[in-house]
Amino acid sequence: MKITNTIVILIIAVLFCSCNSENTDEKSSEIATQSFIQNEMRPIVFVTHEGLFLLGGFSNNQWIKVQNIKFDELSEARNTFKQVMNVDINLLKGDETFNFYSKQEFVSQISVNSRPYYYSSPASGEDFYAVPTDVNIPNENLTIGINGDWEAMPREVQLIDNSFIFDTDGNNDKAKISLANGNNDDEKVEVLMEYKSQVFKIIELQTSNIPQIYECISILDLNGDGRFEIIILDTSTSGGIFVWDINDIETTRVLSLDLGD
Repeated sequence: MKITNTIVILIIAVLFCSCNSENTDEKSSEIATQSFIQNEMRPIVFVTHEGLFLLGGFSNNQWIKVQNIKFDELSEARNTFKQVMNVDINLLKGDETFNFYSKQEFVSQISVNSRPYYYSSPASGEDFYAVPTDVNIPNENLTIGINGDWEAMPREVQLIDNSFIFDTDGNNDKAKISLANGNNDDEKVEVLMEYKSQVFKIIELQTSNIPQIYECISILDLNGDGRFEIIILDTSTSGGIFVWDINDIETTRVLSLDLGD
């Protein structure tokens, strides 16, 4: 009789612990979800040796370009190259969480803690929004930060000999992205996509008198639609960062920022 009672007590204890564990897991998952602070405009930032900068965003099925951001002091700041601290813009409110990715994988989750500051480049006239953070971010490992709770690499991305290989649509149709003439002063640099045993020219990049060095720095789903975007960096002194949406073999440039000196 004592043995039977002991067994019953043990079973109850196990069931209690199991239920308690499930509740704890649910609470942990809920806390993790709550701790990821999202902005409905889904800002995207990129990493440079100078820190984080706003690249754009995505809201209501539309890409939001940095060039279209408005705030009260914008005109004066552009004309005088004045730096404006704590800019009040909806695209970055200063309390968002970002998932950061390297060329092949998720790396880190980092939160910003204040609104961005604005300045205009005297050389290019481009608007820049620097993103303050207390975290030291090594730009050799990270490329892009996304304020979205989806998996920005929904399918495996392989990097082989500077070419990206990935499943375009979840049906195991592998594509290979590579750059042709990406490191010289030819008039054109082509982005090639090898797909279903054919090679397509999907992007043509113009070069100037200054030799331009283009690099495909990442393939990510930046807006949560399940499709990949191509992020290309021009590392020359007249450089920039460019984002193209990929739909089958069609591409559309959706975001860009001139990084020239």
